[in-house]
Amino acid sequence: MARKAKTVAVEEPVDFGQMIAAVPIEVWPLEDVILDPNNANVHDRRSIDAIKASIAKFGQVEPLILRKSTGILIAGEGRWVAMQELGFAHVEVRPLDVDATTAAMLSLTLNRTAELSHFDFENVAAQLKGFKADGHDLGVLGWADFELQPLLEAKWEPRNPSSGGDANPNGDEDSTHAVVFSSGQWAVISQAINRIRTNENDSLIANARAIELIVADWMSGT
Repeated sequence: MARKAKTVAVEEPVDFGQMIAAVPIEVWPLEDVILDPNNANVHDRRSIDAIKASIAKFGQVEPLILRKSTGILIAGEGRWVAMQELGFAHVEVRPLDVDATTAAMLSLTLNRTAELSHFDFENVAAQLKGFKADGHDLGVLGWADFELQPLLEAKWEPRNPSSGGDANPNGDEDSTHAVVFSSGQWAVISQAINRIRTNENDSLIANARAIELIVADWMSGT
């Protein structure tokens, strides 16, 4: 007699984006929203100040995401700190009905996926120049002055296909080379660049010069 096949229930994957969007926004006292002591995404002073500048100009444009049963944040710690320092008494939140493990995994995922995008700096520079020409304050956008200056002064020109890769089309020895980093790589490199600026006591050292010093120091130790 043939055995009857078992029916196995297959759990459908959860679309968290759709789930989060379906949760109504609520207004909570800021003091009722609890920071996650295990949050792995660290905001330094520059990050908080940039978020504060943005919120001061545009307000809270994105609700905090938290676990409904505990009030512990899942995403939005930087905004929470910034709004606290700005004197907000109440904040907009989306309280999710999820367990502790799901909340922790979602927190890591949201922070990590946000890092994986990157800027088209030619596009950024074009927009910055337009904003500046119209008299807008660029300080609320998150870039420091030493980062804005090269973006505003940079000129992007199409590569000459006959130039042979990175060689200067004019035949000069002092060629210009472009290197593309992932978001994760740039996060590490940015830390090293900031350390160079601190060690040299010069916050205006260009990124390229700082990377040159880093590489030169590494080569001298090999």
